[in-house]
Amino acid sequence: MSVPLPPNEVQRLQALQSYQVLDTPAEKEFDDLTHLAAYICGTPIALISLIDAKRQWFKSRVGLNVPEFDRDLAFCAHAILQPEPLIIPDTLKDEQFVSHPLVTSEPQIRFYAGAPLINPQGLAMGTLCVLDRVPRQLGASQIEALQALARQVVIHLELRRHVSSLSAEMLEHQQMERELRESQARLQLLNSISTGLTLGISVEQVIQRVLKQISQFFPHLRVAYSTINDRGHMTVVHTKEPPGMLPLTGVVMHLALAPEYLNCLRRGDVFIVKDVEQDPRVSPLLNVMVVGSIQAILDVPLQHSDQLAGVLCFHASHPRTWSQHEITALTEVAQYLAIVIQEARTQHERRQAEEALQKQARTLIEQAQLLDLADDAIMVHDLKHQILFWNQGAEKMYGWSKQEALGQVDLILLQTQYPQPLQVVEAQLLQQGRWEGELVHTKRDGTSITVATRWVVQRNAQGRPSAVLKISNDITQRKRIERQVAAQ
Repeated sequence: MSVPLPPNEVQRLQALQSYQVLDTPAEKEFDDLTHLAAYICGTPIALISLIDAKRQWFKSRVGLNVPEFDRDLAFCAHAILQPEPLIIPDTLKDEQFVSHPLVTSEPQIRFYAGAPLINPQGLAMGTLCVLDRVPRQLGASQIEALQALARQVVIHLELRRHVSSLSAEMLEHQQMERELRESQARLQLLNSISTGLTLGISVEQVIQRVLKQISQFFPHLRVAYSTINDRGHMTVVHTKEPPGMLPLTGVVMHLALAPEYLNCLRRGDVFIVKDVEQDPRVSPLLNVMVVGSIQAILDVPLQHSDQLAGVLCFHASHPRTWSQHEITALTEVAQYLAIVIQEARTQHERRQAEEALQKQARTLIEQAQLLDLADDAIMVHDLKHQILFWNQGAEKMYGWSKQEALGQVDLILLQTQYPQPLQVVEAQLLQQGRWEGELVHTKRDGTSITVATRWVVQRNAQGRPSAVLKISNDITQRKRIERQVAAQ
């Protein structure tokens, strides 16, 4: 039995879905109204019927055990086509319904009265209806009461949607607050790490300090730094454990036995395990992990120039799901640590180069020939700041060729901005024989860059200062990242 659709069917269905009430459990507020409707009208059956696209679903029902009917069988599908209640005193005397399946078989409806549930936009969501298995008539007061109760159903639907919307907004607000707190915590973590990192600190000291800071923010987890060699052996180099967890420093895991694990890290992807005893990717390493109290893993590879420099690890002593906050925090620290480690290594290599130069018994020209092979910007100037040597690294960094730079006054050419007055810097240089710090230089194209620079006094055979060797590298990108982190 096909039932015509309302002209506003699309909008009506959208409105019905917006209430998010279909297929929800029974609620006392609605059940009270159906019981009251059945009592007022003296019928054994009362329903709050909602007309979906293909079905008639009952939000509340009295005297009927089925939760829904096909829409084509629904009396209420007819009732929503008119603003006034649809009343059928005796279905066997109604040509439209005399052969209806719900009349000729269970539930054998003989009487039907349905008041449409019309929302504030004028759309009928369904009906509040009463039914009987015998013919009957409703008085005017009963019909008015049925309509009044139908309006109460709509009020409860609106109230329910409003409460649901407020709850969703509250949950969203709580989620935003939680994400803000977590973001602030990660920022605080990065700040605490960067604050303690100073020029001259070794790579080992950098890693140990980072692990210590992370463990303070995540005290229930083991934090570890590991390296992986070409054979897939992952060696735990440094760890920071919570009380009760065994130290793993020096432990070697043969990741070649767990190729998915190894390949994931080599690709630069985060490796996550919620339960090592249930994850087949790490089953070949299970014995080592159980002995080391590792039940859950969060590993983030440290990459620099597409090379795997190390792995930053979280270990939990029990199975767990890793939160997005933990994943993001460890990933951000790993990205920062990769840069810092590389910078520390570069500084270490640069200091070794400087010390080697000071020990050389060669002339300044011989030293210059060696320095021209370095990637850093290296220059030598006399005590009047006139440039005597300008390597290829300086040409690349600043844009002036060797021929253009030689004989120029370096602080004028580069428009150098010092952290202290030049007289103070030069006094420290002459007193200590070296100076290091950060400067702002202007390149040939007019752009400014920040450089980390180290100066070494060159002395003549009599031990008197004769020139200054300056080695600088561009740290503009690192400083930009630090400012972005600080601005979060």
